Amino acid sequence: MKSLLLLVVLFSCLSGMAQLKPSPTRMSDRDLGLAYLQKSRSLKIAGWSLFGGGIILSTIGLNQTYDLFSSNSGETLSVIGSLMTIASVPCFIIGAKNKGRAEILLRNENMPISFKQGSPRNFPALALNIHL
Repeated sequence: MKSLLLLVVLFSCLSGMAQLKPSPTRMSDRDLGLAYLQKSRSLKIAGWSLFGGGIILSTIGLNQTYDLFSSNSGETLSVIGSLMTIASVPCFIIGAKNKGRAEILLRNENMPISFKQGSPRNFPALALNIHL
């Protein structure tokens, strides 16, 4: 039994490693910003879908729970709808974070944020010396 469990864990780790995506740090700032913006949009759509579906299921469940002529209870539907509504909150939060990252990367498109190795860049600087 332990060996079977070990094999299942090993195969799940190997399948997870095969699905790794290339590192986003090799992308340009504009491409990375557009990727964050697309991820933000998809998370926002998922959040609204979960929120709307949760509200609908909760309403149907509450309607069935308090209906005197209904034989089956809607408590399960209302619990599932409430969980879906709660699950939409992290989607909105992560989507907002990704949108902020995208705005930073796309706003500072002309300003280099990531530095490539092997190509040092010199930036002009202004200094003030005060002799005491």
